[in-house]
Amino acid sequence: MGMKVTPRKNAVLTVSSGDTFSARDLSVGIVGGTNGLGRAIARFLADRGARVVVVGRTFRDEGTPNLEFIQADLQTVEGATRAAEALPAEDLDAVILT
Repeated sequence: MGMKVTPRKNAVLTVSSGDTFSARDLSVGIVGGTNGLGRAIARFLADRGARVVVVGRTFRDEGTPNLEFIQADLQTVEGATRAAEALPAEDLDAVILT
């Protein structure tokens, strides 16, 4: 029994000439988004207007606009299950696994 997710039509990911990049109205989940490359991607997208939900063990970006956190230890079945239940998959335009 699968879940059908219909992409939202109002999500906008725009790359213009120069350094302008807009992720306005984009909603992204990043598993492993609290450190390293995942954290850099999360901060980049949040700074450009995307709503970003990161999943990980520790969070160092409290107070960053557009950035939400789900604490989970994905090395355990219980942690992975809890993260899957908490991640708002129906509202996400993309999920990035790092």
